[in-house]
Amino acid sequence: IALHGSRAADEKTEALAAQLAQAHGVHVRYYPLNLLEAASIPALAGRIAGELGPIGILVNNAGRQHLAALPELAPQVWDDMLALHLTAAFHTIRACVPAMVGQGWGRIINMASVSGLIGVPRKSAYVASKHALLGLTKSVALELARTPVTCNAICPGWVLTPLVQAQIDALASQQKLTRPSAQVALATAANGFTSKPMEQYGDGQSPLGRLEWPALLRKLDRMDPSFRD
Repeated sequence: IALHGSRAADEKTEALAAQLAQAHGVHVRYYPLNLLEAASIPALAGRIAGELGPIGILVNNAGRQHLAALPELAPQVWDDMLALHLTAAFHTIRACVPAMVGQGWGRIINMASVSGLIGVPRKSAYVASKHALLGLTKSVALELARTPVTCNAICPGWVLTPLVQAQIDALASQQKLTRPSAQVALATAANGFTSKPMEQYGDGQSPLGRLEWPALLRKLDRMDPSFRD
């Protein structure tokens, strides 16, 4: 497993690599790179392939958030959001596809967002980049449809990850809210959805007005019977 991040290698990245290696019984190595430096991405892909072997699964999961009304959104922030969420994914896919096709198998997974399906106030750069990433995913999937390489996107809703927690903390500070109140405000009012209990959603519906916890989603992924109870 090749892990990538923008931060330099340190004790935390080494600990994470060791944890994954122990959990999955594979070699794990961390590779730092600022994905805004797009010209360096092909070289990183080549280095990973040379050190760990051919890349069979590519997960484009890099991301950041920035909340601002459109008149207050700095052009550089707009450019950086598109560069990180869209252009970097283009370069990683472009660097990996030839070898995947040549080796007869490959999987490309782009981490989009529910924000790639709807509009969200004060997040125009993020929303635009995620919509564009879905467009890229669809085009790549069609180009590779006659090959053994697939390209798909995942569009998660509100999950309490460190990225979302940072937004909650910022909203609580800005609007002088308690953390629980900020969670509700972020997951409901900001998106125009009304929060309601999980059981009120029918099969196939996504409770976009809810802020879910990773442990809950893991139970759903395992189809744990207690989740449905």
